[in-house]
Amino acid sequence: MPVPPAKVALAVDPGRRDKVLSRGIKMSVQIIGAIAGMLEDLVISALAQAGGAHASGHDLVLVQGATGIEAADARAALAAGKTIATVHAKKGHLADVSPGAGMDVAADLLLHAVTRIPIDGHPGMYHTIVTMVPEGGAAPARAGVVDELGTATELPASASSVPDTVIAESLRGHVALLGDPTPSAPNAPPVGTMFGILTYNLQTSREIDLTMWAQAGSKQTWSINMRQQYFVYYANGSSQQPQYVVMLVQDGTVNACQMDAQNNLQMCSNFEGARVYALSTFTNTTTVASGALTLTQWSPDPGTTADPVPCTVSQVMSVLVPGDGGPVPQQFAAGISTSAPNPNWGVQPTGNPATGEIAWAYYNNNNWNGLANTPDTFGSWWGNVIDDNDNVNPIDVNACNGAAFYDTAVYTIPANACDAPLPVQFGFDQHIQLYGFCNRGNSTVWHRQIAWYGFDVGMTLPQWDLVQVSHSAALSEAL
Repeated sequence: MPVPPAKVALAVDPGRRDKVLSRGIKMSVQIIGAIAGMLEDLVISALAQAGGAHASGHDLVLVQGATGIEAADARAALAAGKTIATVHAKKGHLADVSPGAGMDVAADLLLHAVTRIPIDGHPGMYHTIVTMVPEGGAAPARAGVVDELGTATELPASASSVPDTVIAESLRGHVALLGDPTPSAPNAPPVGTMFGILTYNLQTSREIDLTMWAQAGSKQTWSINMRQQYFVYYANGSSQQPQYVVMLVQDGTVNACQMDAQNNLQMCSNFEGARVYALSTFTNTTTVASGALTLTQWSPDPGTTADPVPCTVSQVMSVLVPGDGGPVPQQFAAGISTSAPNPNWGVQPTGNPATGEIAWAYYNNNNWNGLANTPDTFGSWWGNVIDDNDNVNPIDVNACNGAAFYDTAVYTIPANACDAPLPVQFGFDQHIQLYGFCNRGNSTVWHRQIAWYGFDVGMTLPQWDLVQVSHSAALSEAL
């Protein structure tokens, strides 16, 4: 049973006080461990702007990863509907709070925020929401420059730290989401269905530059905002063998650069002779790290260049719901039918579905084809991006200020006998490819050039117990 907020007692550093936000929003911030004063102010300011029906009255426990929080205190805070946000969270943090519920820290993170809220209309069912910011941003996978003759040069990648403002904005987004936690949810199951929802929000950004084509100090910042929602159902109706159904819905945007106060794109260079860096491709990959899950459906379909991109799946299952004489089976179809904007872009599913791996490659299809026109073949396609006057063509708006994605997949796995624990684990990766182009007059070698950065962002999620997540049996660790 949830613990009433009045009974939640948390240790706060001596001399520290709960922060009550101004501007009419009643939200307290409890601090555990030594949090830098500027970060504290940034967090409080960002939360004051979160808005939404759930923001008012919401409480935040801000934890320094080196200090941590006691498992009992964490259980009490989560049961009271509070958010636990840990700065510099260490792998294994919160592992003892509710094993298998998907809320512990699977890898070192700059920020880990978690909230557990009841699902409206479904008594006893819960939704775990986690926001993650990778420690140190994203490391370049590769970088280089190739000219029209095929001469390749390695491009050194510079290190970049994640500013405190990213922590604050990620927390603001986390709290704002609580007002509408399942905007991409499939149709709701019948009341009495045993199911649970896990949402993982990934946010990160990285600053890049190109000194050879740009003025000294010219930089741009690319960013990712990605949400993965897992809907876990226990299908135990009498018309089928008991099994678990896991529906993945993921959406978000990848932005090659940011806008300034005047709504202008902030790119390293963006004049007729050099344009950097534009988004060429990004690939979302989901893998089964452990567990005998079978991938049964996925969408979008192969080779989609439509705008918007249709995304449709439907999984029929039989569930048990309360009846006059006891539980009765009822058929239920968990379905998604939606679309995402996709002007001048294409989508191609890849990966190895036989192993549970599904991937979607989103690619620019205006001026150049992001899948077919790779840097190593620049000599054969530079004419797509540089005109007869040796000027770089204008670049597609989505490649500059952000491209959206929306995809979904369905997995199934037979239930264990006697509701024995059933552990599974997912992992995900996103690969981002950024291109820049330069004419002869502005290059360093009097040849047309392409430069690119490739970045990988991803991690293995915490291990779940599907019995715990779906609430299909009472576990002593359950909150």
